[in-house]
Amino acid sequence: FHSKVTMVKQKLHTARNQTFKAHRNGIKKPIKHRYRSTKGMDPKFLRNARYALHGTRRALKKKRAVAENIMEQVNKGAKHVTLRSGRRIPLFLCGGEMISVSNRNVMRLLLHNQAALAALFDKYAKDGEMSREEGLKFAFDFDIVPDICNRAQFLELWALVNRSEAADDDVNQCDSEEFTELVVRLGAFYAPGEFNLQDDIHCEGLAAAFRVLLTFMNNSRGGSSMKSKFKIGKITGN
Repeated sequence: FHSKVTMVKQKLHTARNQTFKAHRNGIKKPIKHRYRSTKGMDPKFLRNARYALHGTRRALKKKRAVAENIMEQVNKGAKHVTLRSGRRIPLFLCGGEMISVSNRNVMRLLLHNQAALAALFDKYAKDGEMSREEGLKFAFDFDIVPDICNRAQFLELWALVNRSEAADDDVNQCDSEEFTELVVRLGAFYAPGEFNLQDDIHCEGLAAAFRVLLTFMNNSRGGSSMKSKFKIGKITGN
């Protein structure tokens, strides 16, 4: 007769105390470096990359720092102002006449978006005046800088608006009327796309460019937090 043999159960491992020890200094994620190590890479490749990176940084710095020199072109007697993008801007857009009250189609768009633009101005302005720094904050929040124009180009348009009929005595501040004029000119100068900007202040290309800018602002980071979006439908009327 065979007796049933019972194996001896032995516990050879336990996880006791391991969790405690693992958390003594905290469980940290692996350190992420901004640039990967170049240890072991081809020295010739690294030397060439260093020269190329230096030239790229210098070119980008120069591009960001230089504005369009709009007034310099106007003072030289040019018939049009030519931007670096190749867009030709009629001289009336660089002068003192207010586009926001002269172009019929632009005025219709402004009337339909009057409440949204007023709320936007009040959000960034203090005591009815928007400083240059607050204007730049608006431009960065709505991706106008750097997606549509750079900082220098924005400030050049800021100065241009402060020479227009909408301007008051303070060149460093914008009131609501100047802010509206600034947004309209931002569309005319830098809105993405091609527009027929003729030598006529009543041309339809101005309204088309302004409509594209409002669409861009609706889809920007700042536009996502707006309570009411800009109305960009084509508005007709006499």
